Amino acid sequence: MLSSDLLSCGIDRWYPDLRRLTIRSVLVPLPPDFAAYLVADGVVLPGGDDEAGASPAGEEADDESADGSAALALPASFEAVRRAIDDGIERLGGAVFVKLNWSAPRDAAWVLGGSLKCTSSEDVLLLLQSSDRAAHDLTEARRMCEDAAAAGEGGAGVDAAGEPHGFVLALRKWCELQPSREFRCFRGAGGRLLAACQRDRFSHFPELGARRSRDLGLLEAFGRELPSAPARVVWDAYVDRNDKVHLVDLAPFHESTDPLLFEWEELVALDDAAASPPQLRLVAEGHIAPSASIYNGWPQELQQLGQQDLESLIQTAQKAAKSADS
Repeated sequence: MLSSDLLSCGIDRWYPDLRRLTIRSVLVPLPPDFAAYLVADGVVLPGGDDEAGASPAGEEADDESADGSAALALPASFEAVRRAIDDGIERLGGAVFVKLNWSAPRDAAWVLGGSLKCTSSEDVLLLLQSSDRAAHDLTEARRMCEDAAAAGEGGAGVDAAGEPHGFVLALRKWCELQPSREFRCFRGAGGRLLAACQRDRFSHFPELGARRSRDLGLLEAFGRELPSAPARVVWDAYVDRNDKVHLVDLAPFHESTDPLLFEWEELVALDDAAASPPQLRLVAEGHIAPSASIYNGWPQELQQLGQQDLESLIQTAQKAAKSADS
């Protein structure tokens, strides 16, 4: 994967051109000092106490807190970003779902009682500061790119064309989406839909079987409206009750993106093979898997296991539990 592929999938790049196809959003640029604050140790909330001891904006953080850790200073940009977040939430009706350039802090939903619904800047900051996914976006995402790794790059900077890029916080209008209507789609190098699957990898929805052909046709048609660059891309979609398709997100066609009900070897083989009709893969009846809330709270190393490895791990744990009870 090249930096250009990754950057093209950032919401700051695709949202302006595709806003008519997706969920209404407000993009808040994150200055470098604010991005650094989000990945610092300790949790600092506006107007409250923090774990490491916050210092006012602009002051040095050389003193130590009561537990011996260095005090964490609020960045100079803190108030401006906080106001922008609260203003954005108000513009979007009072509740939002948040993500950074590429990732949403799903792994930190536990800090808001299991929900990702944010109604204040405090909710947003608590989610982001508690999320490994957010930290990965801010510190490691570009290191996965061949050209960035070779140049020793990590975070914000310039892309291959010399254009500056940085980090953004996307505030997305809160919508009560039905998990059974969310899909992940995989587009190959020729711009054709290779395959699709339900977004919820943990649940069997009986009604999807009868709709398989219709949903696949809707997704194929919608895919033709997406931009041609990057040629290979993964996109998430929502099909509403009126059969209208909405774009939810874009992601790189790369092993760092969760293939859900597929394996990356399968998808690469489909891309290399002669053109064939796409398939829509669904969770079979009787399929056993952890709930979405449990899965999103797992370490990233476990989440990156392939579908077969994940099922094998679950079966091993079940056998061990039975042995312990006997």
